[in-house]
Amino acid sequence: MIGNDIIDLQLAAKQSNWERKGFLDKLFSRQEQCYVFDSTEPFRVVWKLWSMKESAYKIHVRKTGMIRFNPRRFSCELTHQNKGMVQIDTHNYLTRTEEHREMMHTMAHDNRIEHEMLCGIMINKNIEDPGADIRKVLVKDLAERRKLPVEGLKINKNGLRIPELYAQNKKLKDLCSLSHHGRYSAYLLILL
Repeated sequence: MIGNDIIDLQLAAKQSNWERKGFLDKLFSRQEQCYVFDSTEPFRVVWKLWSMKESAYKIHVRKTGMIRFNPRRFSCELTHQNKGMVQIDTHNYLTRTEEHREMMHTMAHDNRIEHEMLCGIMINKNIEDPGADIRKVLVKDLAERRKLPVEGLKINKNGLRIPELYAQNKKLKDLCSLSHHGRYSAYLLILL
């Protein structure tokens, strides 16, 4: 199982005031708040933790079918500079966050991944549908790796709004996760 999340840090800075009273209490445990306050870059830690929770949530929904997003119920542990773990109930999800000056991307898995995770990140060009470009890139990448014609490949969302891959209207076993925020989009793909 996989999940991912991307954060446009410039947009995050405009859209939310993480320093306002009660903001951190709504989203983060005391331990997570310690990560924020002990950091020399608290803004980045806030969004790293948020991205970890979002990416783990996508796996959790796929795995359990439960659609309730309650970030306080998700416990983050930073295990290394760019690695961490998110616990939701009795489930543990491992994360890796790639940080850049203007964005960060978190990839999560449930520790059962024995296959290579492939990812793509891009700047959105389509303002009307910011996820459209990344879906095209994902389909093209899948076609190249599977040696399939692009025309027969599709991404459909299931009843839980999870993207699933189809070739000639037949569901593939391969897993994907999509994310977009502000100027950026990303995908994560595992060929099974």
